[in-house]
Amino acid sequence: MNIDFVSLRTFLTVCEKQSLTEAARTLRTTQSAVSQRLKKLEDQTKFCLLDRSLRPVGPTVAGQALLERARRILAEVGELEFELAERADLPIRELRLGIADSLGSALVPPLVQAIRSSVHQLAVHVDGSGELCQRLLERELHAIISSEPLQDREDLERIEIYREPLVLIVPGNVTYVDDDSVEELRKLSAKMSFIRYSPVSPLARQIETHLSRFRIQPPRNLEFNESEAILEMVSHGLGWTITTPLCLLQARVALSTIGIHPLPAGGMSRSFTLIYRRNELGLLPGRLFHLCSTIINERVVERITLDLPWLMPHLSVTPSGHSV
Repeated sequence: MNIDFVSLRTFLTVCEKQSLTEAARTLRTTQSAVSQRLKKLEDQTKFCLLDRSLRPVGPTVAGQALLERARRILAEVGELEFELAERADLPIRELRLGIADSLGSALVPPLVQAIRSSVHQLAVHVDGSGELCQRLLERELHAIISSEPLQDREDLERIEIYREPLVLIVPGNVTYVDDDSVEELRKLSAKMSFIRYSPVSPLARQIETHLSRFRIQPPRNLEFNESEAILEMVSHGLGWTITTPLCLLQARVALSTIGIHPLPAGGMSRSFTLIYRRNELGLLPGRLFHLCSTIINERVVERITLDLPWLMPHLSVTPSGHSV
């Protein structure tokens, strides 16, 4: 049986997307080309592989058997491609990488500069973690750096890169007592508006979970999807918020106009994790991890602790020499 990998990958993508149109978009080709590849694969296997009468389209019994093998075969081929390129010191054919928007401005320029000579075709997508996770699962991206670790997926590998605490932000003219007391937080909530992140954000869900633990439920009257807008509102005395040091760095709000405090009652933290499919990228994840650790130390941690040295013990970057 003579099967080519392009047709096999097309079949796998159609089954995962349950649509020839969506598969064509993912593979960056035409629907006609997808149909031709499927017909070629069916001629090669001598079986009907897709039930086109189904809505959405799905594999036949023979197609299901091939689908289970196709995932393993293509994973092995991908791993071999990366390994051969690395051993021969040749550029990798293609890398599609996703980076969470909170890290985008700090991480993307130096990371691209470091790896561009090692990749023929490099595509970097900066987006929210939820969207990146979806695109990784749909095989539109090879790897992502996300604040959502996708812990329920056993087919993925994860390396935590960076962890930071959540911090409480109040207007600069507001007196807030740092006594680790939830009661102080309740008083603040009763006195001033809470300025929220939009609920689609993983950070927003984490903040709401923390507040609900202490039965603090501020009215939903101010909500934004960008850190800069939220922190500008706080700096103008319109309310208080909870965010992270990285969001503070990204927002470019003058720190003299706001008060930054530890989150009371033990606080919370969020992390960013490199996520990729097991056995598909060779030694590349290790290299990405080492580069990201170094860049975050130099462009994030050092800048944050220069202005807010009390945060130093609470910021954690997994050492670039860590075994992957």
